[in-house]
Amino acid sequence: MPAMLKTKGYATACIGKWHLGFEWPWKGGKKPPVSQIGRGTSKATNDMFDWSKPITGGPLSAGFDHYFGDDVPNFPPFAFIENEHLTCKPVHINAKSLKSIGKRGYIHGSGPGEEGWTFEKVMPAITTRAVDYIQQHSKKPQPYFLLFSMTSPHTPVVPTKEFQGKSDAGSYGDYVIQTDNAVGQIVQALKDSGTYDNTLLIVTSDNGPAPMHRDLIKSHKHFPAGHLRGMKWDAWEGGHRVPFIASWPKGDINGGRRIDALLSLTDLFATIASVVNVPLIKNSGEDSLNILLSLRENKSIRTEMVYHSGGGALGLRQDNWVYLRMGGKKEPAWYKKELKIEAIDAPNLLFDLSTDEGEKVNLYHKHKERVKAMEARLSEIEKSEYSR
Repeated sequence: MPAMLKTKGYATACIGKWHLGFEWPWKGGKKPPVSQIGRGTSKATNDMFDWSKPITGGPLSAGFDHYFGDDVPNFPPFAFIENEHLTCKPVHINAKSLKSIGKRGYIHGSGPGEEGWTFEKVMPAITTRAVDYIQQHSKKPQPYFLLFSMTSPHTPVVPTKEFQGKSDAGSYGDYVIQTDNAVGQIVQALKDSGTYDNTLLIVTSDNGPAPMHRDLIKSHKHFPAGHLRGMKWDAWEGGHRVPFIASWPKGDINGGRRIDALLSLTDLFATIASVVNVPLIKNSGEDSLNILLSLRENKSIRTEMVYHSGGGALGLRQDNWVYLRMGGKKEPAWYKKELKIEAIDAPNLLFDLSTDEGEKVNLYHKHKERVKAMEARLSEIEKSEYSR
C-alpha cells in the first residue's frame, strides 16, 4: 500500500509497532544458528550485532519513507528504531529487569536495548511522533499516508501515571483509556491542522480480545467481545469481529452511522487504490474489494469471507451464515474444550448470525444442503488459494 501511494506522490510513514520482521545487522553478515540465538532471537546478545549497519527488511523496504517505533515491545531490541537504525547506543538488557504495572505477558528473551529502558515510555513516544508527523505534513502541499500502529492495549500492560486509576477495570482498563486518549490526540491534530474533513481516518484492530485477560476482565464485569463467542485465536465471531471506525467528511463518510455490511481489513488495499485512482494490476490484492459503497451507503459489496483460526481451522461466512470446520492442529486448550462440547452433536458447525450472533445454536443438522454447499465452496477457495 505505501509503495502504491508513493506512485501518486504521497509521503508515507509508519509509526509504532511493526511486527513483520527485520533483517538484523548480524556481525559477519550471517544470522547465527538457532543453537546460538534460540527461537527467533530469544538468546541473542548485543555483541552479536553490528549496529553501525542499517536494519533492513522493515517499513522502508515496504515502501514507507519514514519509520519510528519499537518493532514489538515484548521482543528485543528494547529500544526505538528510526528509519533503519537504533536511536541509542545499545547495551545488553536483562528482560527480567523490565517491569510492568499490569499483565506483563510473555517477554521473548533478553537482548540489546536502550540503557534505562522502560515499557511505559513507548506509547507516549509513538503518540507524540504521530501527532508531530500530522502537524508537519499538514502544512505541506504533498498528501501523506500515516500508519499509526499502537502497542496498547497489548501486553505488557503499562499505563502511564496520568492514566493509572482512571478506570474501574484495573491497570488493563486504565491502558484502554490511554489507548482511547492516543486516538483522541490524532483526531485533534487533524482538526487543529484543518485537514480532518479531507482525511480518510480509519481506527480498527487486528483481532478480538486476548484470552490472557479473560479472568481479569471477568472480575471487573467487562467483556470486550460483548455477547460474541470466542476470543483471539479462534474462528468464532469474538475472535475476529473487531471495531472499525471510518471518517472522511468530504468523501461522504460521516454522520455517526452504523454500517452492517461485511468488511475485511484486506479490503483496505483495493479501497484506498480506488480513492487515489490506481487500477489494481493482475495478481495484486486478489482478496481485496473496494468497499467505498459499503462505507458511504451501507451497501454490501463483500458477500463472503474466509475465517481462519490460529490453529489452522477454516470457516466460511456467506451473508449471515457461518460454517466452521472442526479441527486445526494447534488450537489452544480453551478452543479445543469448546469444540469437544460441540462435537457431541455434530461434526462441524453452522450458525445463522441474523438470529444468533452469539453462535450458541448449531444448525448443522437442520440445514444439510447449506452445509454441503458451503463446504464445497470452502474447498474450492482452498484449491484456488484466494477467495474472489
